[in-house]
Amino acid sequence: MQASFSFTRLGLLIRKQWADHSKLYLLAVVAIFGLMAIAFYLWSLSENHDPASTYVILIVAMFLGGSIFASMMFADLSQRTTGIYFLSVPATHAEKLVCSILYSQVLFNLVILISFFILQPITLSLVKLNPHMHFHSDMARSEFSMLAKHITLGYLSLQAFFLLGSVYFQRFAFIKTVVGGLLIGVVFVLFIAYLIKPIFPSHVEMHGIFELRTDEGQDSSFSYSLPAWQTYLMRYAVQYIWVPVFWAATYFRLKEKEL
Repeated sequence: MQASFSFTRLGLLIRKQWADHSKLYLLAVVAIFGLMAIAFYLWSLSENHDPASTYVILIVAMFLGGSIFASMMFADLSQRTTGIYFLSVPATHAEKLVCSILYSQVLFNLVILISFFILQPITLSLVKLNPHMHFHSDMARSEFSMLAKHITLGYLSLQAFFLLGSVYFQRFAFIKTVVGGLLIGVVFVLFIAYLIKPIFPSHVEMHGIFELRTDEGQDSSFSYSLPAWQTYLMRYAVQYIWVPVFWAATYFRLKEKEL
């Protein structure tokens, strides 16, 4: 087998992945659609409705379902027999990673979105048939649109993180990844609170991670920040760097995986 990346071999690997796990994936589709239908039914039972609030169902389904599904992508590595079979498949590690990303972060998300946009208009149409139901204004939709970009980036980063956990942990990958993520969050908060903030005098406050403000009394205040281009680059990196970083870590972890 050639060590270089091959789209032909990738196509064969995608077909093989479907042949090996089609029943599981089809059950997952049915479960997603069914659970989302139940959620819409429960939403329709309330007397007052805001169509924008249905997007909470989408967000919960994506974050919870996407994390669980991503943590299952390398479940074959949890057992010696299936793990040896997975590692012996004639495909490069990059091709195996791309195949897993395709199923967990592309096809899964398409299923979620298609299910949501099938069920949402049907539910809204049925609810509107009841004259006793009242709809709130749709003002919350603009607020959701403002947060949609950050929610999407956070969700894709979380999926990539759980994909890394699925290959990093041999058993109970989802639970261990959740615990690991919580520990990382706690360590980061403690690092900021007890190591970074004490460095600055009491009259200096951090506004975000790119700006410092001082209040020295007598209406005297100053603001210190990085140049605009550096702030832009750092914010861009903070927003977009996590997905490729987690993918790269997954690749190298998969490459060194042994059973």
